[in-house]
Amino acid sequence: MPAVKAAHRSNWKASRRQDFVTKMIAEIQRRRCEIVRISISGDFYSPDYVEKWVEIVRNCPTTVFFSYTRSWRLAAIRPALDRLAALPNMRLWWSVDSETGIPDDVPPRVRLAYMSVALIDEPAQPVDLVFRDYPIRGITQKRVAGAMVCPPENGVTKINCEKCGFCWRNRPSSRPAQASNRRWPLSVLTD
Repeated sequence: MPAVKAAHRSNWKASRRQDFVTKMIAEIQRRRCEIVRISISGDFYSPDYVEKWVEIVRNCPTTVFFSYTRSWRLAAIRPALDRLAALPNMRLWWSVDSETGIPDDVPPRVRLAYMSVALIDEPAQPVDLVFRDYPIRGITQKRVAGAMVCPPENGVTKINCEKCGFCWRNRPSSRPAQASNRRWPLSVLTD
């Protein structure tokens, strides 16, 4: 869609600005954001971009950040991702699937999210969470190869991401996260 493409391009341009870090920190603090998802659509595209997020996350210690990335496979970006994952208020998920496989060396604070595209598509090794692509999202399946299926996608649980909170909690628990009235999309930077 043209409007979505234009928004993504605008966000990418904003992320390359010299004042990106200071403006993001100010916006997160101004809104008193409790939880921030980095890159809802897109990924970490360079080591410099990851380092910007390292600085943002460090400077917003009362905010929990989370993100999914396939960039763990890129040798140039991996060291920066390891630094980001080590921050106490960062929940970094490595996205894996039948194409990427499961990495041999997963940092201690990183969790694995597997993208299943068919009912027979299961991870060969243990993962922490399974997402399911259409059309299998509507089929009831709470676990795949022992891993929890994302509750909004398991075909039976009537729960949304905000109530579940599994992706940004430090440790999984059976108790849903408290709903927050401090949940807004961050319109990154405008002049």
